[in-house]
Amino acid sequence: MTLSASRASPIALPISALLPSSANAPPDPLPFPHAAILGPLPPTAALHLALEYLALAEIPAYDGQQWRENGDDCTSEASYAASAPARALIINCAKTWAEDIEEEDEDWLRDHGAEYGVLDMLSRVDMRFCPSPKHLILLLNLLSTTSSSPASGLAHELPTTPGLVILQDAASMFMRTVEQDENLPPAVDETDEPRLRASGVEFEPGTTISDYLDLISCAKNTLHHFASTSGDGIPPQLVVLEPHLSSTDSYLPILKPAASLDQKGKMATPTREKRINVKDALEYLIGQPNVGVVEQEGKLRLTPDPDATPDDPPLYSLTLRDEASYRMTKRHCQRHSWARATPVNEESEMVQEDPGGWRWEWTV
Repeated sequence: MTLSASRASPIALPISALLPSSANAPPDPLPFPHAAILGPLPPTAALHLALEYLALAEIPAYDGQQWRENGDDCTSEASYAASAPARALIINCAKTWAEDIEEEDEDWLRDHGAEYGVLDMLSRVDMRFCPSPKHLILLLNLLSTTSSSPASGLAHELPTTPGLVILQDAASMFMRTVEQDENLPPAVDETDEPRLRASGVEFEPGTTISDYLDLISCAKNTLHHFASTSGDGIPPQLVVLEPHLSSTDSYLPILKPAASLDQKGKMATPTREKRINVKDALEYLIGQPNVGVVEQEGKLRLTPDPDATPDDPPLYSLTLRDEASYRMTKRHCQRHSWARATPVNEESEMVQEDPGGWRWEWTV
């Protein structure tokens, strides 16, 4: 009996790919074909997702096996599903992404970033930067593949169809940095101003929920186009990473607030309108099981002492499908001897206590 499939199966990208490999990594896969993760993650999360995808794409896909027995003549025929596209695309919208990676100083990237296998896979990760929503929509509408060699160098042309597209920090294009006000009361409902106090940012005035959802819809349509032209190949997967959004503070209005004139001809106070939770809107657009939220739930106790200490690392939980919860922590890590460089402060004075970088890892 011959086993055959008309279409190759998608790659099951594991949730553990959001962080460097570590013990206690969850084996469950990310939602397919669309997934969105809201909340704090290491700035290298997009790179780890791309590296894990490319590593899995290099594994030959096994489809079936046919045994034919004819007397003493026994032959085997193995058929393989179409291989996954061995290329990934990261569309970054954060202006400080490179600085954030440098500031994080992740130990895994320091230890393995120069290895040949990692460099080879990174060479197959296309990266594009979009500073504004108009740039992003233009890029997504023009994205195409080219067979010209050498490449033309145009930003919208890719060598081959990517199997994974990562849209990183698109919401930051609608945000501005604000100063923290310790006297500012917490938001009590969705009619309050959309301020993400934990991140020190807020949405620009006049931003509506459709402004953001238009970007996600455009990304989905681009992937649908790639899927329609890929034949029997694996359709691309979309992963949206939003480190500045949360499930409690991220609200946007449906319409821009309209100010009206009062009887004396003066501008009246704009009427507050009902705001929509960005998480709920994403669930409506790509499916409720496909949206996950990362939230800090306290600190990981390193000692039996019930009271938290300054040395206890923060503890986060990733919730998917409203039932599965995966815990992670963020620890300080020391620099290696060859990477040690005595830091200096603003007065150019030597700082002996070097905290090193950060290490995100899964925990139980």
